Amino acid sequence: MDLLSDFVSHLASTRPADNGTTRTYRWAASTLLEYLQSADPKEMDAAKLQAFVTSLTVRGLSPRSVRTAVRGSKAFLAWCGVQVDLSRLDLPKIQEESPAHLDRGGIEAYLAKAADLTADPHRTVLLLLPLTGCRVRELCTAPIAGVAKDGQAIVLCVRRKGRRLSLDEIAGFTTHECQRKMARVGLSDRAGRLLIEYLLRYRRSVNGSPWLFPGSRGPISTDSVRKALYEVRKSLNLPWLTTHRAGRHSLAMLLRSEGVPLDKIADALGHKNLDTTRTHYAQASAVEVAALTTKAQKT
Repeated sequence: MDLLSDFVSHLASTRPADNGTTRTYRWAASTLLEYLQSADPKEMDAAKLQAFVTSLTVRGLSPRSVRTAVRGSKAFLAWCGVQVDLSRLDLPKIQEESPAHLDRGGIEAYLAKAADLTADPHRTVLLLLPLTGCRVRELCTAPIAGVAKDGQAIVLCVRRKGRRLSLDEIAGFTTHECQRKMARVGLSDRAGRLLIEYLLRYRRSVNGSPWLFPGSRGPISTDSVRKALYEVRKSLNLPWLTTHRAGRHSLAMLLRSEGVPLDKIADALGHKNLDTTRTHYAQASAVEVAALTTKAQKT
């Protein structure tokens, strides 16, 4: 990890204002070091980097994420004194024409396949993605104390993007602290029933963990959820751009096709700035919205 820290310090000194690139390159270098385990990065060559690319694809990363990881890894290896020719790598193609969201019928097929292929707790996380609009990491790091009732509805407290809360802090939260310091996500009747079923069937048998979706050490990892999602995508032959973010996009597009105001969609997705929601969803074409509406009317 000293190597990673030194690389991050190097990035901070050479790109002091470019925090996005620093975070991306840090993630790429960390992912590469995790793949190498104890091997020396200076021994990397084109063949080993190709094997790294294959491992990322198997993990379920989208082509864009794989290419980002390779670009950051190249910068890290160059800093280590290793020059690798990327032109020889077989990288997955980015299919811009592929839809980034599912219509209502696609969501139902996805939910059925996710329930059939995966086991808890990953099963419940995958099922909640298109029903709540939450990000993967938000569901993975949700505390058990963050599940509460608000009248007849179930509320789930999650760590939204931008809230500086460490996992150690969240693990020690009481229900009251969760309600006060975390973002509250109101669940639909279907999502609420799904969560209650999970709590009764699986989570009740797990003692001592503060996490709603416990793993072997702490909460389940986002990587393990992506692997489970990869199996679902492969089984349904879904396009590559239908990644773990497609749940958010699908929910937003359905709400948009049903005439839900943008501010309500922004609230559901946890967007602090309405411009973010407007950029992604306000410009949906009339043909796309009409197609989604027709699908909804048939179900």
